[in-house]
Amino acid sequence: MMFFMYSMLAVSSMSLAIRLALKKPAIVEDKATREIKSYLKETSHWADEARNAQRSYQRLHAEYMQKAADFERLSPAQKNANRVALNELKLHVEQRRLRVQKAQIRYQELAY
Repeated sequence: MMFFMYSMLAVSSMSLAIRLALKKPAIVEDKATREIKSYLKETSHWADEARNAQRSYQRLHAEYMQKAADFERLSPAQKNANRVALNELKLHVEQRRLRVQKAQIRYQELAY
């Protein structure tokens, strides 16, 4: 009877030891590593945001300039019809410019 108990204990101990040996060791992240990863992720995000906002702003600004030039060639009746659309586009360009500034300022705060 004692032999049976000792053999069961030995088998279960070996089984536990094998399972522990096969498990991958846990990757230990300390606070500094997490902060560095977070900083790099945020910096990358704001760099991408600044780049994308700048590209979008340039596209919208070119579109606005083209429409403003076209607006001057319209008849007075057509100008009245298109004035609201042109003002909305101008507002959108201004909002995009502010988005570019915000992204650039935040990126510079993080990067420098």
